[in-house]
Amino acid sequence: GPKPPAAAATVLPPDAASSAANMALSFMAGGIAGCTGKTVVAPFDRTKILFQVSNRRFTLGGVARELRRIVVEEGALALFKGNLA
Repeated sequence: GPKPPAAAATVLPPDAASSAANMALSFMAGGIAGCTGKTVVAPFDRTKILFQVSNRRFTLGGVARELRRIVVEEGALALFKGNLA
């Protein structure tokens, strides 16, 4: 009889393989979005925590001054301290 084509040895049907690829892509996109969001918010979150543990009053001007102080005294990367936690 006729031999099946070589592509017929696929374990998953084409629609299931496509669905699995879409799920993996969605998972990766969600992970990248989560990391990006956390990194964008990290400097403000660190500033918020610094205000919470001090007795200073929270103001938008105070936030700007604290962000500037961190960059000047500790360097720009200090804005992201604790971001990997």
